[in-house]
Amino acid sequence: MAIMKNRLKTLRQEAGFSQAELGEKAGTTKLQIWRLEHGERQLTQRWMERLAPHLDCRPEELIAEISPPDTLTLSPISVIGYVQAGDWAEAHELPEDDRTQVVLPNTAPYSTAFGLQVRGDSMNLKYEPGDIVVCVPYADYDKEITTGKCVIVELECFQGLIESTVKELHKDDNGTIWLVPRSSNPIHQAIQFPNHLPETEEDLNLTVSGRRIREIRVQAVVIGFFRDDS
Repeated sequence: MAIMKNRLKTLRQEAGFSQAELGEKAGTTKLQIWRLEHGERQLTQRWMERLAPHLDCRPEELIAEISPPDTLTLSPISVIGYVQAGDWAEAHELPEDDRTQVVLPNTAPYSTAFGLQVRGDSMNLKYEPGDIVVCVPYADYDKEITTGKCVIVELECFQGLIESTVKELHKDDNGTIWLVPRSSNPIHQAIQFPNHLPETEEDLNLTVSGRRIREIRVQAVVIGFFRDDS
């Protein structure tokens, strides 16, 4: 999942600035401008607002080309809660008043997309703590979930507690599905996705990470992420 492409290089060249010149005007470095242009750093809303005045454009034009002058080409994505990248943790959804937003081009194909802030380090080779993963509900995802795709997985315990985590999904040669961490911390291990569900609480054979569970399901598919490097 790559960081979203932007138009910074095009607009900088149209304005006649070198990377070093734009960096000086914006109070940053040539290297940072290079990283923003090449997708090694996310061009966040803060960066867009910081760079746009020097490029004679509106902030949103840095990530989406605007045809009619007054037509916005950005869609807000609501960050509705947190997801644990580590051990399973109780699903946490924020109250409406506490939610923030990130923006995506209107070409994003999923109107039901939402954001979750990552906590924990089991996916830190992909997502750092604090990153926003952009997700689509599983029911709305119209493609096959292939090996290597990151997913939000929920499990429901018999006590009614619902916990979730973000992991990379893999299927081995035997057809077994695994939830794989991508972490520099060796404590995190792959989790086998059960191939059956218990009918009663007395069925003690089905456990995930030491928990007796009633159900486990893919709740959403990750289609991208945002990282605030400003």
